[in-house]
Amino acid sequence: MPHSHARASAASSYAPLDKHRSIERFHQTEKKFLARQDPPRTLAQLHAQIDRFVAYYNTVRPHRSLKRKTPQEVYDAKVKAHPITAGDDTHCRIRHDRVDWCGKLTIRYGGRLRHIGMGAPFKGLRVVMLVADAEVRVLSTGGDLLRTVTLDPNLDYHPQTLGWASTMSRHIIR
Repeated sequence: MPHSHARASAASSYAPLDKHRSIERFHQTEKKFLARQDPPRTLAQLHAQIDRFVAYYNTVRPHRSLKRKTPQEVYDAKVKAHPITAGDDTHCRIRHDRVDWCGKLTIRYGGRLRHIGMGAPFKGLRVVMLVADAEVRVLSTGGDLLRTVTLDPNLDYHPQTLGWASTMSRHIIR
């Protein structure tokens, strides 16, 4: 068989070398820890020693690569994804509409029709309304935010805010 220059490697071709180095470093630290322990007489004693090492490594020993923090501290500081709880009863919906001839949008909230003033420059413009209970965001079909309003259950009409139309009229897309 001809001589090949290829060599076998346990490392997969897609894994970064730094990952392998950190795993090797972990194993080296673990071996040094176990060498300082009394030799285990049973498998249960070995498992107990490894469990003590892992707890020490993750919760006590600071790591240079983690800016002298423990892995547990870094993990605890991260924002965690979580499912929406059963108590979260926010009503969300998406509504596609067109600003009417008077420059307003109509939406049902609290069992009644409410009107949101958009202004004359927006007459006939197609919009998307993102509704989460009383919070309404009005977007152009291109995704530009045109208006945000919190619906007041005591008001039927929610007028434009002062100066709003002049600053947002540049977003008109016809």
